[in-house]
Amino acid sequence: MSIYAEVLALAILYFSLVFILAVKLKNNSVAESFLGLGFIVVALFCLWRIEPQTSLSCQASTTTRYPIYTEQLVCPGNLSPLSERVYANPPAMIILACVMFWGLRLSLHVIIRNYKKGENWRYAALRKKWASSVAYRSYIQIFLVRALVLWVVSLPIQYV
Repeated sequence: MSIYAEVLALAILYFSLVFILAVKLKNNSVAESFLGLGFIVVALFCLWRIEPQTSLSCQASTTTRYPIYTEQLVCPGNLSPLSERVYANPPAMIILACVMFWGLRLSLHVIIRNYKKGENWRYAALRKKWASSVAYRSYIQIFLVRALVLWVVSLPIQYV
């Protein structure tokens, strides 16, 4: 499965769990608070998902897959490596750190702004409008849309 499909599945799973929390709290505003943290989850997943690739040759070989480089030196005539080093690619690490900082800042800003204020008036109006099917419609129109937004906005870090 490609990284893009995996991150989409992760985003849907993440916002499904946030939806369960929102149902328990009877407050769909939590979707806004958890969006920034979703970017942190995606960045960490992308970092974890990258598998260092090595190639066996008589020369030093370096992979070019971000964000991890692997360099392996192989002894001539022997398939066991003399040494293997895994080190971070600085530009990719800077990008991921910035995304994680931004996601944390975004979530903290929304949490502080909404602290002890109850459900946002927009979500309360939708709850009243959708009276009979509030759970189903809020899952589709609030939480899955947020999962799609998370996936689309995080496409650049999925590529890195």
